Amino acid sequence: MTTNENSSNRVALVTGAARGIGRAIGLQLARAGIDIAVHYGSSEREARDTVKAIEQLGVRSCAIRADIGDSRDIETLFTRLDETFGRLDILVNNAGVLKPATLGNLNEEDLLRMFTVNVMGSAFAAREAAARMNNGGQIVNISSSRAHFPAQGTTGYAASKAAVEWMTRVWALELGCRGIRVNAVAPGPTAPGMFERAPAFLQAAAVQSSPFERIGNASEIANLVSFLCSDSASWVSGQVILANGAGAL
Repeated sequence: MTTNENSSNRVALVTGAARGIGRAIGLQLARAGIDIAVHYGSSEREARDTVKAIEQLGVRSCAIRADIGDSRDIETLFTRLDETFGRLDILVNNAGVLKPATLGNLNEEDLLRMFTVNVMGSAFAAREAAARMNNGGQIVNISSSRAHFPAQGTTGYAASKAAVEWMTRVWALELGCRGIRVNAVAPGPTAPGMFERAPAFLQAAAVQSSPFERIGNASEIANLVSFLCSDSASWVSGQVILANGAGAL
């Protein structure tokens, strides 16, 4: 972490920021002069690499570990955030879990984990963030195109992301009186990110489904999140923006 403890920069917490879309979001917000708290669950080395890359952009950063599926861990995460930065202006709920299973193979443990992290984790992080934000803060939830386009084996994941989108709309109504804007971004197939672990046939189908004949880049999602956190989006709240290159996946 840099030594400028008197920085007046805005502060953003990006969950799941050690790699993939979360890392790209952290770096893009840092380019806008925002200090970044990098949350990670288990990827400590990648998280520290992300912190180093962010600090090279001239802002403060630190890595904080927490299990987003544990409300007590989330509280500890925000206590660490308070101690390190003393303020919070932006929350990006990016951390998520995908455990594919068709209906006949659903099991309680995996389904519960997806809802605990993707839904409850996002909700409790937003609760803690809203309690700390001054008027005019921003919350951006990362959803998925799977909440819009069904696919076999995504019952739990798609349903959890659909819940995130409805929470976004509700929070925008509840927090709007404080000038806090709440939006969601629903990426389609994107790399780097979870989609890199998809079967080869599905990756090929994703390329074919878009008229651009490619999948998205994490930096493109990060650019959209950065816009939503800027003054240029001052009249945008309660929205879910599908960023999938006009594809059907």
